[in-house]
Amino acid sequence: MSLRLLEYIVQFYKDLLKVEKHDRLPPVFPIVLYSGDDKWTAPVRFKDLLASSKIPTQYLPDFQYYKIAINEIPQKRLFEIKNAVASIFFVEKSNPQDLAANIKTFVELIKAEKSEVLDLITDWFFMSQDYTIVKKHISTINELTEVTTMWATAVKEHDSKVAQRAIISDKHQILIDQIEIRFGLSARTKKKILITINPAKLDKALKRFATAATCDEVLKCLD
Repeated sequence: MSLRLLEYIVQFYKDLLKVEKHDRLPPVFPIVLYSGDDKWTAPVRFKDLLASSKIPTQYLPDFQYYKIAINEIPQKRLFEIKNAVASIFFVEKSNPQDLAANIKTFVELIKAEKSEVLDLITDWFFMSQDYTIVKKHISTINELTEVTTMWATAVKEHDSKVAQRAIISDKHQILIDQIEIRFGLSARTKKKILITINPAKLDKALKRFATAATCDEVLKCLD
């Protein structure tokens, strides 16, 4: 990890100097966030990767990165911090059963955050957890706060988006199948269909297919 960070820092400086000149390079504070289950054992100082030698240390590269290992932070400490980062660490440290049992505590960690931060946490939570578990957690909260109400609304919006994506996906597949049978399907045609997410355009293309003499007549409906 020390070697990888050294590469990142050097590449950052090289890219920076391609854009503009600097008399002095800006300092970089290297941070490693570790969310794994195993104990972190990699050296945090670059010099610990070097073999012993008679070269004076002042002539050797050395730096230290700041390690944040989530599994080393006591849960009690996260409850004391009470912010967005603490809530994310709390989820990362919890298995589904622990999270279900302590979902109210999780809400307490984030309830003081600004609405835009809450939106980001909500999006991240949905992406990082099994959605069926998310719905179960929210349904277990009896006393709704402003935060939990926002989450309940987010669940409904998520359901709606999932349903909408399923409908669009079905339209994609129907159109692809029809075109392939009648006109033959090229990679370009398939790509154009799949990148179209407007249901109205897909419906128009499906209707046009019935009377179209060429594939291009159908694809024009997607423009």
